[in-house]
Amino acid sequence: MERKILYQSVAEDLKKKILNSTYAVGDFLPTEIELEKIYDVSKITVRNAIKMLVSEGYVTKQSGKGTTVISNRLFNRLSKAESFSSILENNGNDVKKKIVSIREIPAKDSPATFELNHLTGCITEVTKVYELNKQPFIVFKHYLPFKLDEESRKDLDNVSLYQVIKEMGEMVNRFDDDFYGCLLSEHQQKMFDTDDKVGIKRIRKSYDQVDNLVEYAEAIYLTNKFPYKIKYEI
Repeated sequence: MERKILYQSVAEDLKKKILNSTYAVGDFLPTEIELEKIYDVSKITVRNAIKMLVSEGYVTKQSGKGTTVISNRLFNRLSKAESFSSILENNGNDVKKKIVSIREIPAKDSPATFELNHLTGCITEVTKVYELNKQPFIVFKHYLPFKLDEESRKDLDNVSLYQVIKEMGEMVNRFDDDFYGCLLSEHQQKMFDTDDKVGIKRIRKSYDQVDNLVEYAEAIYLTNKFPYKIKYEI
């Protein structure tokens, strides 16, 4: 196991098995005694691992019945946060995603440095545009430290990029988001078809369970059309 607090390593391994449907929604996890033997750990380690999965919303524990899988969503800890695109749609807007390009670039041309053991000779750059009521509103560039096969490229038209990352064998454990005010370049103004000079720049870094960078993304938001919002349900 990775050199983490032991219960975290057990929890991460169980979470991986939940996400890949080794333990499907509705299944019971092995008993505490079985988990002690499987991972060769103490009872308190197993209990702390289960508590972590409960707190993240993946399982529920009932006395006398066992531990049941209740969710296999990749970013389950954010399941009570309504996505920005959902907020836009719920306000009566038409939101469309378009894949502009998918291309392989040399690692030296990537804006982010990935761990060498994640590199397969190139970086995949995915460029997407979100349209708000048929007008360009967000431009995203994602950088991935592996190649995408043809099936995965086609999937990007219909599914989340993070689902594709999961299907490629990478496990996203956490991500960091930073937002900055930015001046739009002439190229960006033409791309958005606007005279606005200011937008929001977002940088997202996604990490696996051992803190290797598995995705780096840059986005520009034209927020004069609609302010960036996040809604949480407590």
